[in-house]
Amino acid sequence: TVDGRSEASTEEGLRQRSQQVEELESLTSVFIRVFLFPLPMGRSRSRSRDRERRHRRDRRSRSRDRRSRSRDRRSRSRDRSGRHESRRPSEDADVDELRRRVRRLEEVNKQLRHENLELMRQLVAMKEGTSNGADKAVSKSEPAHPAQKAEEKPQQEEAKVDDDEQQQMAMTFNCCQLVNFTHEVFNQKIPNNVPIEHRGPTIEKKLADFCQFFAKDAMVVDANTKKPILEDLRDIRARYQTVFRESGSDLEIKTLRRWYFEADKEGALEYCIDFEHHAHIVSPRPGLRLDGALGVVGPRDVDLITLYKSSNGKIDCMWLLPDKNHIGQDKILGQTDLEESQAYQGLLEIIKEDAKKSKAAVPTKVHYYDYNKVQTIG
Repeated sequence: TVDGRSEASTEEGLRQRSQQVEELESLTSVFIRVFLFPLPMGRSRSRSRDRERRHRRDRRSRSRDRRSRSRDRRSRSRDRSGRHESRRPSEDADVDELRRRVRRLEEVNKQLRHENLELMRQLVAMKEGTSNGADKAVSKSEPAHPAQKAEEKPQQEEAKVDDDEQQQMAMTFNCCQLVNFTHEVFNQKIPNNVPIEHRGPTIEKKLADFCQFFAKDAMVVDANTKKPILEDLRDIRARYQTVFRESGSDLEIKTLRRWYFEADKEGALEYCIDFEHHAHIVSPRPGLRLDGALGVVGPRDVDLITLYKSSNGKIDCMWLLPDKNHIGQDKILGQTDLEESQAYQGLLEIIKEDAKKSKAAVPTKVHYYDYNKVQTIG
């Protein structure tokens, strides 16, 4: 029994000893891993430190780049502002000089227009005066002394040559020029916020300048019905006196397209087909008195197609046709498109009928002008 107990205690001691050895080995292995071989962990820490250093270097380099770019931008802006400041006085001087030149040209243009109208008025007066003088010379029946006749003969021949030259000068106005003259007078500004006693003489002068380009038997006809709207120069004068008096300074006529039918010889029949825009026009009520005493139609914008006929330096007739579709203002439509329109074909038929009635030929030379495409500078 004693031996059995000793063997059991010996086995128990050996078992405990083996357990202690195993625990010691495990602790030794842990110690070795942690304290004697720290290389993998240290390597990872060094890599992370390297990455942080690189990031810091990159951030510093990016910040330096941003600062350098901002300095470059500031320097460029300073250079640019310096260049602008150095250029600005010269540019301002050039602009001021151009504006002064434009103002001078506008004044010269206004003066030339006034002189042009005055010359036209003198030419018309000379033409009428020469015709009246010729009639008076023919009607004289007093006997004259032969010597006096011999002295007067060269003077009469000289006067006849001068009259012929003046009449030839007065006859040089073609249809296109006559229409332009009437439009220039039409666009003269007369304000309607001035008492009538102060602007009355201005209206009368404008009306006289306007009517001098019309024949005494001139008419205004409705192109659709072929019925006269204004039967003679007296009606034209009465209507346009109302228009000039009531429309004010915003009244304006603008030519958009034009076909000019040029005569083969001077003084023969000529025609113009104009696509026109009338702005801020006030006119008598249709069918009522032309002086506007029974009412007027308020200011409005109207698009018209007008056929003008002229001969011997005067406008003989005007045919009016409303441009309801505003094709004259359509910049897409060209010459061929408009010539194929119903309005143009209708006015062309009127030209043929009128030439046939006057026993004259239709002008073969036709000139087209598109004023929508005129380039302006300024």
